[in-house]
Amino acid sequence: MRTCPRSLWFDYATAIVSVWITSGFFLDAWAHFNVPIETFFTPYHAMFYSGIFAMIALLAAYWLRHRGLPPGYRFAMLGIPVFLLAGIGDLTWHTLLGIEQGVDAVMSPTHQALGVGIAILSSGPIGSVLADRANSKTLRTQLPFVLSLAAWLTLAHFATSYVFDPGAGRTGIPIVQGTLAPVYDKIAIGALVTIFQSVLMSAFALWMVGRIRLAPGSFTIFYVLGNISIAWAFTNQSPLLATTPSSRGTTHPPNVPALTGYLPSACRSHTLEPTS
Repeated sequence: MRTCPRSLWFDYATAIVSVWITSGFFLDAWAHFNVPIETFFTPYHAMFYSGIFAMIALLAAYWLRHRGLPPGYRFAMLGIPVFLLAGIGDLTWHTLLGIEQGVDAVMSPTHQALGVGIAILSSGPIGSVLADRANSKTLRTQLPFVLSLAAWLTLAHFATSYVFDPGAGRTGIPIVQGTLAPVYDKIAIGALVTIFQSVLMSAFALWMVGRIRLAPGSFTIFYVLGNISIAWAFTNQSPLLATTPSSRGTTHPPNVPALTGYLPSACRSHTLEPTS
């Protein structure tokens, strides 16, 4: 296959489609946690599968026109068979074994394989920019690199989102009367999740600055786009580590009784109101 010169518009197109695919992938993951799903054919699947077909069409159209691809895209082409095989496996899995819910959906072998295929497909702009560092010194020329890495960060959040579930399970533990143990337990788990995600995002940042001198604004775009999916999926609309507003403006975990009434009287003025 012939190697063509770098095409900035092609980098932008593939990077934008990469964000489209990973956002749809996370939307599907959210649905497995929150929506009763009984079939493979859902609007959540449609969003990221349509993005995959758009990516395949984009790569095929460029190759047919130029009889080659820019630097970095040969490896990205390997993502096509990986994803298609994983997609067939996912359809077979759901047909024979049913639809996973919760953490089972995150750890599903076919979902993990789909994630690997998406990551490979999304790698094209990364390799393209790194192969052209000398001409990639402004935000305009580096942005495809940043967008594709934001897509990778989204996938990394998906692959490790199981770390949120133990926290959800622990919020429902039997409450020991007269102690603050449930409060401290939830705080500790939240701190561990924060540390884990901080290490993950710092690893991405260190890898990026070790490969290229980033233009101002790159990290802002990277962190906003790379974290928006998980921030949305694990907020008040999710049962995992979520809180819901009470009638007095305070919050407590859904489906878990407020803790007032189980705590020492000296602490009650600083805690949540009792449930009826």
